[in-house]
Parts: sequence; C-alpha cells; structure tokens
Amino acid sequence: MGGGTRGGRMDVANVVDPGGMDRRDYHYMDEGAMCDVVREMAREMRLGEDSAWHPYLDHVALPRLVASWNEGALGELQGLPPSADADRHVRWFDGRCRGGVDADAILDGDDVTARSLVAFVSRASEVGMIPVYDLLNHHNGKRNAKLSVTEEGVKLVAVVGDDRDRDNDDNDDADADGRRHRNDIIEKGQEIYLSYGLKTASTVYRDYGFVEEWPTCWNFMDPASGDNFAFVSFPHGVSAINPTGEYLRSMWSANASPAEYEARARMHTESLSVLDLERFARAAHDRSGEFPSTVDEDELKLEDIRKSMLVSDGDGGNISNVEDVINAISYRIAFKSALLGSALYAELIMATKFNEIESKEEL
Repeated sequence: MGGGTRGGRMDVANVVDPGGMDRRDYHYMDEGAMCDVVREMAREMRLGEDSAWHPYLDHVALPRLVASWNEGALGELQGLPPSADADRHVRWFDGRCRGGVDADAILDGDDVTARSLVAFVSRASEVGMIPVYDLLNHHNGKRNAKLSVTEEGVKLVAVVGDDRDRDNDDNDDADADGRRHRNDIIEKGQEIYLSYGLKTASTVYRDYGFVEEWPTCWNFMDPASGDNFAFVSFPHGVSAINPTGEYLRSMWSANASPAEYEARARMHTESLSVLDLERFARAAHDRSGEFPSTVDEDELKLEDIRKSMLVSDGDGGNISNVEDVINAISYRIAFKSALLGSALYAELIMATKFNEIESKEEL
C-alpha cells in the first residue's frame, strides 16, 4: 500500500479471496436467498419447542452486536468505526428484504426477526445456517478447518495450507483454489477453528462482536493528510505496516506457527523505506493525539465502571447497557494500544535501518 492510500479505507476483505470462508461477503448468496433464510429462521423461532429445529436454534449463541447499543455506548467508541456504521445490517434487511426490522427491536432484543437477523449476521455461512458449523470459533492464525462447497454438497474439511505438491491419497481433498486438505490431521479433543475471512478489526467487531486475537488488521486515517493507513498486529509488539495485497494473501493461506507469522511480518515491515516508515509513525502519533482520552485514562474509567457494577442492583436492561459501555471502552483501548505499538515498531525498524546505514558508511 506504499505510504498510505488516499480516499476510502483499505478493505482487506477485498484483497483476500476467502475461498468459501467469508461469512459476510454477500457475493456467495444472492440477497433473495439471504432474506429467505432470515425470515424462515424467524418463523421457526416463533414456533419455539414446536419447531423441529428448536434444539439447534436454542443453542445458537447470539452476541450483543454494536447494532444493539444505545447512543451512550456508541459514543464511548470516540468516533472509531464501526460507530458510524453500527446499524448496517438492519438497514440492509429493511431496504433489500423489506423486513421492517425496527432498530429499537435490536436494542431491546425482543423482536424475533431482529434476533434471527443477528443470528444470520454473526453465525451463517455463505450457504446459510449450518448446524455444528455455526458453533465453531474463528481464528485466522489458528484456523485448521474450512467449509468446502462442492457439487456433492457441503462438508467440513481440515486445512493443511498451500500444499499443492503433496502426493494425492485417499485422505486428501483438493478445492478449486488448489489448497489441499487432509481429513485426518485434527486430533481428538483439539479445538476446531474456522476463518470468517481476513477482515479489518472494526468489521469483525461490528459483525461478530469481538476483536481478533491475532493477526489483527487495523485501519486509521491520518488527520493531517487524509491518507489512510493499515497495519496488522501480532503478539510481542510485531506489526506488518502498510500491508500489500500480496502480503495479506500469503498470510491468510500460510497456516504457520505464531513465530513464523511474526517473522513474515518483520520481513515485510523491514522491506519498507525509511520514508514510508516515518510517514506511518508520524500519522499514527497524530491520530493517537486526536483522542479525548489516553489508554491509561480509559483503563481507570473501565476499572471504576466494573467496580460500580459489583455494588449495583440495576435491572437487566441497564446491566446490558453498562456492559456495552465496557465493551466500547475495551475496544478503543485495544485500538489505541495497537496504534501506539505499531508506531513504536515502525520507529524501531527505522532506527535499525539508520544504524545499518551508519555502519556501512564507517566501513
């Protein structure tokens, strides 16, 4: 991405072809089919225990998405996305499906169609709701399975990675993308992880209600120039700064160890020029300075709110609103920490480059 992109934010979902993994890319299901799934699931929910699908629907956990937050909780995001786009899916369903979902119903959590929409947004695959598959967790760094859609139907297969040269045997399957999968590599008792696709943190947070552990893809705008920047954060303070499409595609298909992921991120960032690193670090510091509170202040506020909850006798609705505020503050802490960490990492790589230049000049 060079030193940043002017105009719209870099959308990593447009860079990485999820190969049947991206649950929120509307390309995989036409809108009519998606509308039908939401309506049919709502109909079954209304039947309660009389529905043949009740045992399944009763176990579909619904996250409390930002679409259900009130204005106070959204304000705690301090302008960070997805605050301006929190009701995206409500607007989509109301506009394209003529669903008439009231935003207040999302807030109250009482409307059956609203609950069905939340279930679809947060749990559905590209072919609809699939029992068992819908219950599996997401992790781009630890993913070991994916949904395979073939002419024979839908199946869950283990992911080995980009292994095109492996000799074919009875335990192997190959998708159209050439990635080979072995059905015998996930051990008994091992957790199965899927990928929802490589997305920005704000998109994951809006659609699924959590922040990716790692790799975490962040975007921000330089307040001075209006340029957009992106970085991918990893544990131990490592960041892939200004990730290119090629880097993102290679990272998504790597199925590597945490150490290997970080080594690739370091290699990518070290390939950037000092000028690009300097521009990124300056933009990150400028963006950080725009917030009305620091990470330390946010953490103190978070601690105070949690203490007040311990002695509160508030009703369920009020507790949910307070939990939304806690989630919003936690999210902005995660972003600010990652932003400052990436700036420091850029400066560290810059210092290393300067030292190398000085050493060469001395020779």
